[in-house]
Amino acid sequence: MNLIHQISRVQAYRILNEAAERAGIAKKIGNIGTHTLRKTFGYRLYEMDIAVDRIMAILGHSSEKDTLKYIGITADEISDAYESIAI
Repeated sequence: MNLIHQISRVQAYRILNEAAERAGIAKKIGNIGTHTLRKTFGYRLYEMDIAVDRIMAILGHSSEKDTLKYIGITADEISDAYESIAI
């Protein structure tokens, strides 16, 4: 019989930070938690050109503006992206 055991948020935090330490990146990135993974997941979707409205739905946000802010996309980055399009 397979038993699935959930881990706590604190235990997940410990595992992530121990992994960062073993990988030698802990000092560079600082502490990492499950919320960091969630934001990174959203950002990576954005980098893969997934539509913001879909990312918004996946993350359960109520507005595209909140989603962009949440994943760290600034107004300057959005403006730069539009300006980079050659017509």
